[in-house]
Amino acid sequence: MLDSFGLALADLDVTPTVRAAAWTPASLSSLVAWFDPSYGVYANSAAKFVAASSQQLSRQNTLGTNYNTDWSVSFWVNPTNVSGFKGLFLRNTAVVNLRMYMTGDTFTTDGFVAFNTVPFAGFFAAGTWTQVTVTYQGTGDKKMRLYRNGSLHTTSSAYAGTVVDDDAARYFYLGSLGGSSYLDGSMDSFGFWTRELSAGDVSGIYNNGSGKTYVDLTTAEKVSLVSWYDFATTASLATDAHGSNTLTNTNSVTCDAGIVAGQAVADDPIYQWNARAGSSAAVLTQATLANRFVLNVGANGKYYWTANGTSTYMAAGNTSDCTLTGDFTIAVLANCTNASSDRYLVSKQKTSANYDGYGFGRIGGKLVVDVSDGTYTSKAGATTVNGSQGWLAQITKRASATATVYFDNTSDGSGAVQGGSTAFAVALNIGRFAGGGQHWDGHGSHIVILSDDISDSDRTLLKAYFDAQEPT
Repeated sequence: MLDSFGLALADLDVTPTVRAAAWTPASLSSLVAWFDPSYGVYANSAAKFVAASSQQLSRQNTLGTNYNTDWSVSFWVNPTNVSGFKGLFLRNTAVVNLRMYMTGDTFTTDGFVAFNTVPFAGFFAAGTWTQVTVTYQGTGDKKMRLYRNGSLHTTSSAYAGTVVDDDAARYFYLGSLGGSSYLDGSMDSFGFWTRELSAGDVSGIYNNGSGKTYVDLTTAEKVSLVSWYDFATTASLATDAHGSNTLTNTNSVTCDAGIVAGQAVADDPIYQWNARAGSSAAVLTQATLANRFVLNVGANGKYYWTANGTSTYMAAGNTSDCTLTGDFTIAVLANCTNASSDRYLVSKQKTSANYDGYGFGRIGGKLVVDVSDGTYTSKAGATTVNGSQGWLAQITKRASATATVYFDNTSDGSGAVQGGSTAFAVALNIGRFAGGGQHWDGHGSHIVILSDDISDSDRTLLKAYFDAQEPT
């Protein structure tokens, strides 16, 4: 059979073109862990209130509604203690205030619809995050609904009165009842809507106990949202992530650890970093706010993290993660801004009291790979690494008794090393020596750990991949 051009169809090559998948570190068969700063990075800061300092956040605004219509408010609270009378949220109105507060471990909201006729004892626990969501159906059944941790807790009786208040001179307060009854504890992910959230909305925002930050909200969850506060950093603590209701910070409310969820964005301190791929499903965490890396993004949209050289680092939660036996490769796209002192990028040790294990960093200004299982040896490169060189693909590998250091993929020296690696009791550390101290000073991006000595061809592919990920 011939086609219209006189060609036999059997002679035509109709085999579909198969395009090879783009090369990534996940293509490496010996991959143990690949940490990508654009993947699996979470920030979870919260507003930290201290009652003794009379701290509160406030705004002179109606939050876009009169309180006779539909509205919803949702937030997380982690009280330092559950004693005394502590304000959570207050909205001044011309007729009567709408208040939400704690009395011991009991939650109460009162005003034009009173819940305080029902005791909600045991609603809060010291040191425990609890999500509170209150909705009001002003255009329907006139009932207020209280949700605790994503589930309906109580429904009020219908309210027969009318409260109309669009007075922009009125205030709302977080962490107090308007200059009194200050909160001791933390608050996170505060949102206000001019609609009644459905039970499905509340459950979705609760997110199986992980909660959400603004970037995690779905389009449907943002419908009629007026304001949302992530309390991401001390500098941006008063910023409205959705609207324009910037808060006034009275007496220096600060940041502390927040709820678990929350995809990190630029300038966020990193709480958790999950390995993107590899045989070891490692999860790096840092609970202490002052010790967290800060996530940044370059002008070209490439993410990276910044370490302060004195306290910042992350550690795997499972001490068995990224245990290596025999040959290995550690590769990091990094930018060192300080050539002084000894500083580690990656480290895992047998005990915190010795150097048995493996490590990669800069000793005496030179890139170095450590290998030890009782006899400590290391191999340092020849070139001093400092900030003037910018971003570098820094790769070290151990092949049998020889370790090689690559300075931006060019061999910078190799030599004999002794020992190997065993099951280490100390967790994998990123940004410092696993036994403590010697913190990395500068920036970092991708981290790749392999269980073999990388081949020259794969090393070239990895270098090309790092080049494409370099922030500018």
